[in-house]
Amino acid sequence: MLDLDGKTIIVTGATKGIGLGIVWELVERGAQVVVSSRNADDCRAVAEELNTRTGRNCAIGLDADIESLDVGDRLLAACLSAFGRIDGLVCNAAVMPFHGPSDQTPPEKFAQLLHGNVHATFRLCQTVSVPLRAQKQGSIVIIGSAAGLIAEPLLMAYGASKLAQIHVAKCLATELAPYGVRVNCVPPGLIRSEQSRPVWTDPEMLKQMLGTIAIKRIGEPRDVAAVVAFLLSDSSSYVTGTVIPVDGGMTSLPASAGLADALDSAFS
Repeated sequence: MLDLDGKTIIVTGATKGIGLGIVWELVERGAQVVVSSRNADDCRAVAEELNTRTGRNCAIGLDADIESLDVGDRLLAACLSAFGRIDGLVCNAAVMPFHGPSDQTPPEKFAQLLHGNVHATFRLCQTVSVPLRAQKQGSIVIIGSAAGLIAEPLLMAYGASKLAQIHVAKCLATELAPYGVRVNCVPPGLIRSEQSRPVWTDPEMLKQMLGTIAIKRIGEPRDVAAVVAFLLSDSSSYVTGTVIPVDGGMTSLPASAGLADALDSAFS
């Protein structure tokens, strides 16, 4: 049901954390992937490991700065050159140059967040959607954040950019549906990664955060990757314009008085 054989997918921010979990999930289901992040060596290393462990030429690595508005052209050209087709896009890379109280948010950092997480994401989707529309099929998944669904002043600017990504996904889903192209958004909650290491390596901090999560455990990259694989597969052919939080129920619980303190500790 979640067979991705023959599908070729570009994944940004793909060399660690959630992005790395996604590319492994995709190739294990038969897909070919373009592994992209800022660091060229990391991209090549991940692609080589994917090819070696699967025993097939299923991955290429290409460094790309997602804040560059023309990065989509490079990624798409590399994908078509290596695999001859494009079937999907996962916009996972994001920027978070600032966290803190709203009244201390520097204007340039707010602008960087909106540019990197909203404008650049839209331009990448816009570029990749051209061949997807032409072939009348394809799937785009934007990785958002639970911060875009929770009113949290310490992450106001970041959260605003992530909420805007949801709107981008919904609008693109409506515009591209007549062409057979689907667009969905997956906002993760607390997921085990290097960025969240200060949380899951500190028992007290982890206990505090788990108090805001209904399932009472930290998420793993594979939890997000499984949902992304579903949305890229033909099993989700009637799913578009949706927002599927992978957060253990964090955004469905009543607002927690301890959430602000927990997030402040997590991102300090």
